[in-house]
Amino acid sequence: MSEETEHARMTAITLAMEGIRAADPVRVIKDYLRFSGEEVVLRDGTRLPVRGRVIVVGAGKATGGMAKGLEEVLGDRISGGVIAIPEALAVEYARELRRVEVVPSTHPKTSEKSFEAARRVLEAVKGVREDDLVIALFSGGGSALLEHPVEGVSIEDIAETSMLLMRAGADIFELNTVRKHLSKIKGGWLARHVYPASCLALMISDVIGDRMDTIASGPTVPDPTTFQDALAIIGKYQLLDKVPRAVLEYLRAGVEGRVPETPKPGDKVFDRVVNRVVASNRISLEAMAEKARAMGYSVIILSSMLEGEAREVGKVVAAIAKEIRAHGRPLQPPAVVLLGGETTVT
Repeated sequence: MSEETEHARMTAITLAMEGIRAADPVRVIKDYLRFSGEEVVLRDGTRLPVRGRVIVVGAGKATGGMAKGLEEVLGDRISGGVIAIPEALAVEYARELRRVEVVPSTHPKTSEKSFEAARRVLEAVKGVREDDLVIALFSGGGSALLEHPVEGVSIEDIAETSMLLMRAGADIFELNTVRKHLSKIKGGWLARHVYPASCLALMISDVIGDRMDTIASGPTVPDPTTFQDALAIIGKYQLLDKVPRAVLEYLRAGVEGRVPETPKPGDKVFDRVVNRVVASNRISLEAMAEKARAMGYSVIILSSMLEGEAREVGKVVAAIAKEIRAHGRPLQPPAVVLLGGETTVT
């Protein structure tokens, strides 16, 4: 390996580590909020009074670390709570967390453990009062780890429907549109369970574009999608005769107005909810760009929304690198080109 190549490799590793550091769940939470003794103060200046109980709930692959960071900030002011994380991480965080209970769950396939986790979360917020504060922590994987089916639909029905959609090529927005309309906790329903308490939802996004209604299927976020949308997605992928009958019947009941829609923008339950994305692909790219500039490189973030077949995307990225070396476009070397998103391999 040439000296030039080795230098480039070490630069890439340094920048990758900076991006990972920007998304470290413990660090992110500790950097994003502080506790004054009477208020939780967010980095953007938002203040939430702490008068009653502080209850922590959540789900996701990074949520154990988020809860750890929160305990380091709030300490014994946390009254209790429940989070659902992957089984492989549960033992580790059960040892580390003192105020928040860990419930092991499954990912990527929803299971009875996901149902049990959701029951535990809803039990934790049952009976909350106006002066209580519920802090919800969500990250990638939350949709599978936390699930409470609607009446008449089983957890197995939801798992089967999700797998059918994924195999058919549905994207995360489509998948979660359907999930939200089969759930008592997703699509804004957790916000309704938490009302009239105040709710602070902190999210680490694994979703291109950081749509909060899609991260963990948006338990505390108004849902802009409808039963009609969910049914149309099932039809788009020619699954009307393949999804469980109970799923199809429930979605059709929703279209006909026989069961309630998910909570929508303008619903009063969101008046006391603060939703924030605290880490994401975009935020990591910005941290990497700052580090690269400090190292003396010309820097461009081409996109934080990269999608497509990995082998084809790779050809485009290589062509950009060749253009920079040969003609100094779009940057003069030495240069760092940053891209983020989610490519696929087929």
